[in-house]
Amino acid sequence: MSPPELARRPASRSGMAENSGSCGWLPRGFLDRVGAALVAPRHALQAADRASAEGKTAGDAMVLVAISFVAIYTRQIAVALWISAADSVQVGVQLLLGTLSQALAMKLAALFLAGLTLTVVAGRRRSLGRDFDLACVAFVPLIAIELASALLVRGAAVLGTNLGPVFHASAQAVAYGWAIVVLILAWLQIRHRVVAGQASPPIHASGKGVTT
Repeated sequence: MSPPELARRPASRSGMAENSGSCGWLPRGFLDRVGAALVAPRHALQAADRASAEGKTAGDAMVLVAISFVAIYTRQIAVALWISAADSVQVGVQLLLGTLSQALAMKLAALFLAGLTLTVVAGRRRSLGRDFDLACVAFVPLIAIELASALLVRGAAVLGTNLGPVFHASAQAVAYGWAIVVLILAWLQIRHRVVAGQASPPIHASGKGVTT
């Protein structure tokens, strides 16, 4: 094999190399990936940006959305199920779908906008599936903070304390601010992608690059 062939990086299905550098520790399971998105977003983004992991982060985000929806809207879901069983299935389903739309419409729109923005700014390094996976990493803190704040409000209400709108607004600000920071890190991660066919230093059989 000639030196240029040794120097060539393997390209993924999207036309991009797997990564431009060593990733170190990479989260593997669902809990690892969600935890990394919250406390180690760089590792989460590196893991999500691998072609072999395409779609996993999006799946994690959807699972987290489902958990959050059930936990936050338990009463509405119970009412919809009771109406379906006792009165009209159609009315119960309509109530459930209305609650689902109210809960998720803005968040899914924000996720789509974030993924589209990353795809546009990626330029030649664009990879639609992986760009949306990176957006999903930023989506995780948004859902996790909303879930945590809702459970805190519910727990405080049980204890007779009303946390009020100020707490809700603060939690929203933290959630969206955190998501924006992770989106910026996602953009930096995209900049480290290697475009297929991009020139790289030739390598001798010894593994050392040729200096000119």
